[in-house]
Amino acid sequence: MKIGITIHSLTPHVAALAKEAEESGYSSVWCAEMPTAQGDVFACMAVAATVTERIGIGSLVTTAATRTPLATANGALTINALAPGRTYIGFGNGTFARNLAGQPFLPFSTFRAHLQTLCQLVREGEADVEAGEGKTSRARFVYRDENYLRLEPRVPIYPVSNGPRGLRLAGELGDGLAGASIPDIDYVASLYRTAVEARGSAENFPFVYDTPVCLLRDDETLESPRVVEHTGQFVAMMIKLSAAGVYPQSALPAALRPQAEKYVKRLATLSAQERHMKLWSTPYTLAPDERELVTPEAIRAVAIVGDRTDVIGHIKELEKVGVTELLMDINVAIPFDVLRDCAEDIVGRV
Repeated sequence: MKIGITIHSLTPHVAALAKEAEESGYSSVWCAEMPTAQGDVFACMAVAATVTERIGIGSLVTTAATRTPLATANGALTINALAPGRTYIGFGNGTFARNLAGQPFLPFSTFRAHLQTLCQLVREGEADVEAGEGKTSRARFVYRDENYLRLEPRVPIYPVSNGPRGLRLAGELGDGLAGASIPDIDYVASLYRTAVEARGSAENFPFVYDTPVCLLRDDETLESPRVVEHTGQFVAMMIKLSAAGVYPQSALPAALRPQAEKYVKRLATLSAQERHMKLWSTPYTLAPDERELVTPEAIRAVAIVGDRTDVIGHIKELEKVGVTELLMDINVAIPFDVLRDCAEDIVGRV
């Protein structure tokens, strides 16, 4: 099992996080695309690429909601010129990014069309792209010998989805599958199984999965302040995504549903604009009035948490259901903690 780390697109810290991750033995670092909350994903990937020599550089995710297929392909192949053979693209529909910006969800047909065009551009260097008014034009990357962009080695594209249609599409078009959510073994297994069934085989079809990890220190419990601070943002984020309509409360882990009901009632008296700002003014940090949402049961539902034996055991169970590379998601408020906590006790031991 490979162990990578999601460093988001924390502009001031990307270089230091990427260098330290490589020196600590992590397999890869992955940046996120959240235009209203973090730095530009490809700019941050470029920084990571130029300060490292061996480690993989990925996007988790870049999206159909925020870029045209041509712009996404250009970014991917630019990073591949800086880090040839080390570049990976996780590609999603951008539901979260659009929600943060107060925009409606993209139709699935748009996601499919973007992914098809992106795959063709990255793999072949040319494709028909939208030209407006229902027309298309042929776009082709030129000056290939100058290495402004690099098509070879080929950049793997890992579609990201939690829904059955998106998972089947990943199996049809992707070079692998990427995911980011809770570490429940049965849930993770169902994602990979759906994609593999559409593909017809799990051979040469890697599964990269991002989830929070919290390694307990001596004498810590799930109620210790550091543990609550470290994992609480992920508890709150899942509840907020449900409150925003990204998925129904029934889809939440059972341990989160009582808190979700309370949170929705708290939002009921707000206007639409107030509700949006309350939900997403602090998407990656835990606000003081959200701490009551973070119970021990909720923490266990959203994160791999425990001592070294517990954490390694959980990771090995994920490996059994198809995960080939686990990405440890950092807390953006304390970005180096996970990287350093797990470097000695987890990386190299699974």
